[in-house]
Amino acid sequence: MLEMETRFGVVIAHETHRLRYFGNPWTTQPILERFPTLKLTCDFSHWVCVAERLLDDCGEIIQLAADHCHHLHARVGYEEGPQVSDPRAPEWARHLAAHEKWWETIWSSQKQRGMAVVTLTPEFGPAPYLHLLPFTQAPVADLAEICD
Repeated sequence: MLEMETRFGVVIAHETHRLRYFGNPWTTQPILERFPTLKLTCDFSHWVCVAERLLDDCGEIIQLAADHCHHLHARVGYEEGPQVSDPRAPEWARHLAAHEKWWETIWSSQKQRGMAVVTLTPEFGPAPYLHLLPFTQAPVADLAEICD
């Protein structure tokens, strides 16, 4: 991929997504260390889900990923899933704060690297990512409002 990126002059950023090479902090770290020019699309919600914790002990790896981040997927994950029901809800405040801290780390790194433009996708997705009420399958929150 790095050769293709150079040959075609197009940015290729690999997402930190479950069940992929960059699906957790511990497999991502050695890859980034071996390939210093590799770019990431960081979605740490997947790492939280896979690790089943808020990654309090992963500051060094998160910084390394931030230093490789080209694009950000802004979704808030929790220990049992990649997307909380509604990040505005008080019960998710701790999770939102953790993700916002990581996003700030990314933006700080991008600024230090001289990136003139940074990009973000509000990655909250529809069902089955969006939580639904049992039986009725009604969404528990307004997806458009969350993404806005």
